[in-house]
Amino acid sequence: MTTKTTRKTFEDWLEDPAFAKVYQSVIRKIALRDRTRHEILVHLHEHSELTNPQIDLIIKHLTDKGYLDDRRFTESEIRRQQEALWGYHKRLNALSQKGIKAEMITDLNGQPDSDEEAVRAQTLAKRRLSTLRGKSVRSAQQKLQQLLASAGYDFAVIPQAIDSVSFTAVKADETTLCVTAAQKAYRKYASKHHGWALRDRCFRSLAQQGFPADTIRSVLDEMEFNDASSEH
Repeated sequence: MTTKTTRKTFEDWLEDPAFAKVYQSVIRKIALRDRTRHEILVHLHEHSELTNPQIDLIIKHLTDKGYLDDRRFTESEIRRQQEALWGYHKRLNALSQKGIKAEMITDLNGQPDSDEEAVRAQTLAKRRLSTLRGKSVRSAQQKLQQLLASAGYDFAVIPQAIDSVSFTAVKADETTLCVTAAQKAYRKYASKHHGWALRDRCFRSLAQQGFPADTIRSVLDEMEFNDASSEH
């Protein structure tokens, strides 16, 4: 059976309804968006009952016709990833998962350029800062650090990107946010704590949320804690 399969051409197999049906399903899949050889191989192995020689014939035919072109896919994908402000490591991992060989990735993606990575990281950080209103400066900085790390940026680039961001708007909101958070903490702990103990509970709660100690003290000084101490 195997010997017969390897001798038949792609055109011969197209006369087989089952083979033709699988081939057409692959064409529809490629028509939706560009795919890699690896993706189509996985699809054929998982969603068809074709033999390995039959699958090889389909892959060869698609490659010869230009329907599958890993180099073209990689070039297009790198451009898309860079426009989406992905870091080098995320781009590398995503392409590897698509089955692109390391040599091709290095050839087209190159080695990480620290200057280019820094510019992209700074652009992403500034773009995402507007979504972090309503947080303390420290909390916003931590969120940006997590965001940049998940976007694939090197840990040497991340601090530079965060330092390039102006947190003026976040700082302007910080006192108001701290007052709201302090009132919430007060209501939460007032039933079980009083005086200094209540103030201490509120202070620790606000500190855990990333508010600066000076801001916390200023806010708590305006609140009534009975015999609250000013040790904090």
